[in-house]
Amino acid sequence: MPTHTMQMCLHAHTQTKCEDTEHFLSGSHQIPSAPKDSGAVHTKVCEPDTFDGMDPKKLCEFLIQCELNFRDRPQAFCSDTWKVGFALSFLKGIALTWFKPDLLDATPGANPAWADDYSEFVIELTTNFGPHDPVGNAEHQLDNLSMKDGSCINKYIVEFNCLTTQ
Repeated sequence: MPTHTMQMCLHAHTQTKCEDTEHFLSGSHQIPSAPKDSGAVHTKVCEPDTFDGMDPKKLCEFLIQCELNFRDRPQAFCSDTWKVGFALSFLKGIALTWFKPDLLDATPGANPAWADDYSEFVIELTTNFGPHDPVGNAEHQLDNLSMKDGSCINKYIVEFNCLTTQ
C-alpha cells in the first residue's frame, strides 16, 4: 500500500474515534460505522447485490462487487473490520443465518477470527457457500463450451477466459 494511502487511512481512522474497530462487534454487536470520506472524489460504484447463499455461482460476483467498493473508497475501508461489516450487511437468508450465532454472542472477547480479518471472512463464506468443486465444475463447463450459431466470438472468448481462471 502506498505511503500516502496508509497515511490517509491512519488519519481517517484517528478522526473517527472508532474504538470498536479493534474489536468487531465487541459488546455492542453493531457494525462499526466507516469513517467519513474527506471530500475525496470517487466513482459511483454499485453496491453489491445481496447474497443469500442459495446459488454458489453468485458468490464470486458478490465478492467482486465488494472489492470494487473497497477500491473505490479505500479511506472508508482501510480496516478489515469495516470490510467485513460492509459485506455482512449485504448477506441475507441462510448466508446471514450462518453468521448470526457469532454476531449475537455477547461473550466479551468471543469474536471469531473472521470478524477482524476480511481474508478469513472470505474463506468462511467460500467454504460454506461457494462451489464445492470449482475446478471440476470449470473443467466440465470447458468440455461443454461451444460457440453457438450466430453467437459472437467475444462471448465465447470471455466465457473461455472466465473458466480457465477458476
